[in-house]
Amino acid sequence: MNTKAVKSIFISLKTQDKKIVLLKYIIYALLLFIILTAIYTSFMMNLGDRSLWLDEAMLAYSFTKRSLDNLTSDILEWIQSAPVLYLYIVKIITIIFGNTEFILRIWSFISFIFLLSFSYYILKKVLNTRYPLIGVALMSNMAILFRYSNEFKPYMCDCSVVLFVIILYYLYHEKKVSKCIFCFSFVPIIWLSNPGCFFIASVLLIEFTDSLIKKNFSQMRFVTILGIIIFISFILHYFHWLNPVMDAGEMAEYWKNKNFSLIPTDYSHIEKQKTLIQELFIYFGYYKYLIFIIVSLGFFINLCIERNRFVNVIYGGIIITLFASILGVYPVQDKLYLFLYHLLAILFFFFLGKSFSDNLVSNIVILAISFVILFSLNGILYYRNFENIYINNEETNQAIDSTGNNIKKNDKLHLYFSSVPRFCYKNKYDTISLAPFEHNVILGKGFFSGGKNRNDIKLITNEDSVYILASHSNGFASEKIVPLVDSLKTMDIWN
Repeated sequence: MNTKAVKSIFISLKTQDKKIVLLKYIIYALLLFIILTAIYTSFMMNLGDRSLWLDEAMLAYSFTKRSLDNLTSDILEWIQSAPVLYLYIVKIITIIFGNTEFILRIWSFISFIFLLSFSYYILKKVLNTRYPLIGVALMSNMAILFRYSNEFKPYMCDCSVVLFVIILYYLYHEKKVSKCIFCFSFVPIIWLSNPGCFFIASVLLIEFTDSLIKKNFSQMRFVTILGIIIFISFILHYFHWLNPVMDAGEMAEYWKNKNFSLIPTDYSHIEKQKTLIQELFIYFGYYKYLIFIIVSLGFFINLCIERNRFVNVIYGGIIITLFASILGVYPVQDKLYLFLYHLLAILFFFFLGKSFSDNLVSNIVILAISFVILFSLNGILYYRNFENIYINNEETNQAIDSTGNNIKKNDKLHLYFSSVPRFCYKNKYDTISLAPFEHNVILGKGFFSGGKNRNDIKLITNEDSVYILASHSNGFASEKIVPLVDSLKTMDIWN
């Protein structure tokens, strides 16, 4: 072959390699920019004067009034619960930095950063996925993760804890942490995250099964001892914290139609389960069916072909979660299953990554599909619009301030039942007086639907001048306030 021709081909290939490397750097830079923009957007969301919405305010009610030493001495008021260690972490943060809406939510924001960091580690190190930043960027652009990265609730913390369990198992399996650290790192997780328990159970089940197949009796004994220690921790947590809340009964009634059925007995059960699955996958947008199909098929692919133990841990944790739902102890709701979204994204990009080869055209097509799915989500763009951080019919801070500035000596403020915890937090738990006047606040005693709470209607209608603060009273909750509105309409006071 002509020497000049060989040299020309070599230079051509070298130039092509440089272009490919440059393209990779451009892709990495773009993905990193998306991730950093998502973190910045999440942080800016927390800077707005956002009121605690109903769920947050109800959790803050007991949390704020209790000191560190009696924080979990009894069940929380307003039918609320959160993992014990989560409450103590946030309580310590508020003791150091003060109790404000921003500070109450800051641990969720920190957990969001942990989620993205842990996801990258799992995609890169644990699963050895090509282009792990694509998976992380997709998670960072999901609107539902933005929302809960700025809430005083434990759901975002659950997400990072579940990933930590997988990473800890990987480090143990690679002999990068000792058995002692592995064992005693799991114990506090029981008290920090409820979903974390499901994935610890998955780890133990897979590790025990593996040692049984290999007849590794030493490992089997260790897993058994570890299981007993964790079970004791769970029992202590259950009787100290979980059982009293479950015995309260109100939440069981609220979630009664949100559980999977083990064996659907009729068409309505099948429709119900289909609806529950659709509700969970809806946040993946236009490509939810594609993700559902690949992740579902991936279960069998991994079971028969890949046999990746860490992927098995993820599937095992999901199956245990669904089994808990079947037992009626873990209802299917997006916020309770928040940890599911990034796990599904990890599984999706793990199996999609298996399609990469030495064929440049094929790889470009796979990357194009990944970017199309990534940009089909709109979390960053949606919350970059500052107006979208506020929740309709939930923002009470401005209304309370305005009422306090305009209320007169003989005026009264009546708080609709759902507004009570919000007002209490904003008014520093003074439930009697607003502004410079005393005894001008009337706390709602309950909802008005079904002929209930007629006494509150009498109190309101008997007042000469009364302000009514009625948040969380639209949509499905509107029927609970309709009798009050109807009573006021008959008095012809709206003109």
